[in-house]
Amino acid sequence: MVIPMNRISQKQMAGANRYVYRVLDGSVRCPVRGLTPVESCFYCQRMDSLDLDHAPPFVACSPDLQLAQCSPEEQVALERLHVIELAEVTGNISKACRDFGISRKQFYRYKQSYERNGLSGLQDHSHKVTSAVERRVVELSTEHPKWGCYKIRATLKQEGTDVSPPTVQHVLIRHGLGKRGERLAKASQGS
Repeated sequence: MVIPMNRISQKQMAGANRYVYRVLDGSVRCPVRGLTPVESCFYCQRMDSLDLDHAPPFVACSPDLQLAQCSPEEQVALERLHVIELAEVTGNISKACRDFGISRKQFYRYKQSYERNGLSGLQDHSHKVTSAVERRVVELSTEHPKWGCYKIRATLKQEGTDVSPPTVQHVLIRHGLGKRGERLAKASQGS
């Protein structure tokens, strides 16, 4: 496990906004990209210094505060971008893939998606929802059988859950509620 060290005082770092992270078992917990091999720090624009002779070894970096405060989806996109950057800098796609635990096929999917859509193309766009959200979609659908996926999505968004209308529709179909007639029939059985 990699444990971030305390922030170094302004006096020690000459007023720079830097953070220091321990290196354990050849990995470091990057504030932007998460757990990553220390070798990848050599290619990171945010790294200021690296001392592997110090006890314990550490990496000092000055993360972009906007990137450090990004959403989990953006964090995933940045990690995928880092694989692409590492492969380009080192010229060794296989090693970059091994370091990040992905296949070469997945690497080329990431690269193609990045070339087409930029950073947003690297975000996870799956239709996976938690069981709690799925239950809430079914609950709203049975309470209001005339509502479609757009109205249910709007209600969920007001409650603080943001899912796309197609995802809501997938949930409704999985539960046999994809069509208005199916929802009305289930509501009339429940009454």
